[in-house]
Amino acid sequence: MKVIFKTKVGTGQKREKKRRSKYDLTGRNFKCRQCNKSYLSYPALYTHSKTKHPAGLSSAKNLRGRPRKVNKTFVVKKHQNFFDFPERQGSTYEPLKVLFKTIVKLEKEIGWGLYTPDEHPLIQSLQNKKETCDNAFINYCIYAAKFTNEVFFEKLCAVILGYRECLNRYGWQKLAEEQYEDVKREDSGSGSPRVSGSVECAIKRKSVGKDYAANNGAEKLPEVANEFVLLFAKEYNLGVPKKEIIDITMNMCEWMFEKKYSKTQLALIC
Repeated sequence: MKVIFKTKVGTGQKREKKRRSKYDLTGRNFKCRQCNKSYLSYPALYTHSKTKHPAGLSSAKNLRGRPRKVNKTFVVKKHQNFFDFPERQGSTYEPLKVLFKTIVKLEKEIGWGLYTPDEHPLIQSLQNKKETCDNAFINYCIYAAKFTNEVFFEKLCAVILGYRECLNRYGWQKLAEEQYEDVKREDSGSGSPRVSGSVECAIKRKSVGKDYAANNGAEKLPEVANEFVLLFAKEYNLGVPKKEIIDITMNMCEWMFEKKYSKTQLALIC
């Protein structure tokens, strides 16, 4: 799948990572010919050779030097300027009525048939106030309604509802992948299919009959942006042009980052 978004931990934000032990031999495929030490990457091996075996480095033909970094252009769109277009600004309306109408429209046209408007978790999150993806979604909708006209707000609601269903499809798997990596870091001897399968089974048992968006925080929300734009939005016609889907997705994720719902910042690859 060709990606159009890059996710990164934003400035001033840190994810908790555990440093791998020097006794962890998994994945150390780059070996020094001078002392037989092994490393996880070629740059690490080159640095070792340069500092510990400089004489051998100068005569070695197979060491090509530390690879250059390839500069790519990444654009982070600030959400404050997102609504400064005449076609997006305008009239007074009732946001919840527009959201209700969009729920009914998508449930009927796409055939999800999961909820009535009153029962929809987005509406329910207005009352329970739990710190879930649904709570973040509805708060973003309320924020966006202050700056947009009814026509554009209806498009925005369609994208939010579609993104929510995409998150329900891919979110549990993203969570399983993260927890599997945590297990591997904690125990270097556990990188086996048995452990991978046990973590995935545990996630599956937890996810049976549950929406990811209604039961988890928004930390991983930006991580399904590529799946949403490139796969999900093609499978289901949300009635919104692709460019606007990308713009709304970028704006929503930037808002989530600024409001600290997620530590992950989304950037558009140019």
